[in-house]
Amino acid sequence: MATSTNAWTSYFSSTFWQGPFLGNASWRELPLEGRVKSIIIKLTGIGQEYYSEQGNFKQDFGMDSLDFVELVMTCERIFSIIISDEEAGDLHTAEELVQLLRGKGA
Repeated sequence: MATSTNAWTSYFSSTFWQGPFLGNASWRELPLEGRVKSIIIKLTGIGQEYYSEQGNFKQDFGMDSLDFVELVMTCERIFSIIISDEEAGDLHTAEELVQLLRGKGA
């Protein structure tokens, strides 16, 4: 069963996804970098203090290939975009993901 974009946005904007590192900011008020940070921290379980935009998905965030696919699919759903396999293959850091999303109008 397909999940609508609005349902995914609601899920990520819930208190569960915001966590303490967002303070009083709502999901929609965050800049793109903050939303990507929120997604990565929640999917990987890393502590906020270990997150860096220059962080490598595999080396710094401990993501394996399945975790990475989940990240890409989550971003596609949340931001209503399509990330090709070639584009995904070129992604290694959170910063590169933010740049790709921004280029796609997220």
